[in-house]
Amino acid sequence: MTLKRYSAKRDGNEAPIVQCLRKCGALVQPLSLPGMPDLLIAYRGKVLLLEIKQPKGGKLTAAQRKAALLGWPVVTVYSIAEALALIGAENSR
Repeated sequence: MTLKRYSAKRDGNEAPIVQCLRKCGALVQPLSLPGMPDLLIAYRGKVLLLEIKQPKGGKLTAAQRKAALLGWPVVTVYSIAEALALIGAENSR
């Protein structure tokens, strides 16, 4: 029996967003399963699921839309500023 391995395509703006969130003290766990959001974030008692998209034209996949319909608290962000505002942190780039 073999395990299926997935190599999720990461958006180009994900790495700087992750780096900035971590500098602010957030715990960041990348998720790489089909249909799952990109990141699990924990910060000052909040736990959030973030989907990172490119500022121009990033759209949710069908699996991501289905997860949102199931009531998962997934938030889509396009920039560092949006991610920081979401968790209520100061920009410490």
